[in-house]
Amino acid sequence: MIEKYYNELLGYFSHFLKDKDRAQDVVQESYSRVLSISNYEEKIKEPRAFLYKTARNIINNEYNKNIRQKNTSLENIQIVDDSTLQPLEELESQERINKLNQAIQTLPPRCYEAFTLYKFEGLNQAQIAKKMGISKNMVEKHIINAMKICNKCLKEINE
Repeated sequence: MIEKYYNELLGYFSHFLKDKDRAQDVVQESYSRVLSISNYEEKIKEPRAFLYKTARNIINNEYNKNIRQKNTSLENIQIVDDSTLQPLEELESQERINKLNQAIQTLPPRCYEAFTLYKFEGLNQAQIAKKMGISKNMVEKHIINAMKICNKCLKEINE
């Protein structure tokens, strides 16, 4: 099972990023992505290497995103008009949002709270743990469970 690599990844990325909270978020997101792959144990031959690669990709993507944001000036920003969406695309998009929202609403209260604080308010695991009065490990479990439900919902929508 890939869970046995959590502490190893956390230690490595804490040292690499020089920020334990940020490392926890990266490792958490890595696990979420890997666990979202259906039947991951059969598809992934080297789970340890796959987790490391996933975490590195997350860090690289965030770095590149930050670089692009710094290089974007206000003059180059073009506002997209929602009226340009085709009616069918708009309807499908709204339907996906509604189904995903319904899935999120079915989460247990504490799981819902941790997930919304993480995904929608941008708090890290330590901040969520402090705010909710629970351990960081419990926050992690809540977020993983919520991500599994969301990924299952998205998979059903795409079928």
